[in-house]
Amino acid sequence: MFPIDDFRLPTHGTLAILQKMKQSVVPSFKDFIKVVQEYNVKQLTYPEDALYAFAGIASSLCPPFKGGFVSGLPVLYFDLALL
Repeated sequence: MFPIDDFRLPTHGTLAILQKMKQSVVPSFKDFIKVVQEYNVKQLTYPEDALYAFAGIASSLCPPFKGGFVSGLPVLYFDLALL
């Protein structure tokens, strides 16, 4: 077992971005784009699981993204997301 003091949150990468967005009052749309870009390059074992996998990411981001998501796009930045 690792001592609790040795546990550190990641300082870079997708997990760090998700943590930052969850703690933010108004999450960054740029950070959301980075998460989506990272997700898009993933190779899932079963391609049909893609929607479920992204739904998990979106559900974890619902609290900071007021209004939630529509078709995978954040309502908070819906106009930008459509572009």
